[in-house]
Amino acid sequence: MRPLLIAETVVTPPASIEWLSGTGLLAWNHRSLRLLNSDLTVALAWEPADTDPVLAVGVAPDRSCFALVGPRQVQVRSADGRVRWAVEHGRATVPG
Repeated sequence: MRPLLIAETVVTPPASIEWLSGTGLLAWNHRSLRLLNSDLTVALAWEPADTDPVLAVGVAPDRSCFALVGPRQVQVRSADGRVRWAVEHGRATVPG
């Protein structure tokens, strides 16, 4: 399968693409996340370094953070990708 070109960003199939009212166009799959502005320029881009697949994502309306749901944990990350907090198996952890 060939990657899809959406404006200036590439998202490999299968990908979920949805419009987030007041935020932008969110394109993501199990290995990457892209948030595009209304003019289709990239506002936020992230690719995980670990091997856990991403099952669901969410982005704050002000684009200050995003949430990732994986098979073992939920993470909230700042726009630059740093982990703000994570919940794994019912435990909340805050990076040191």
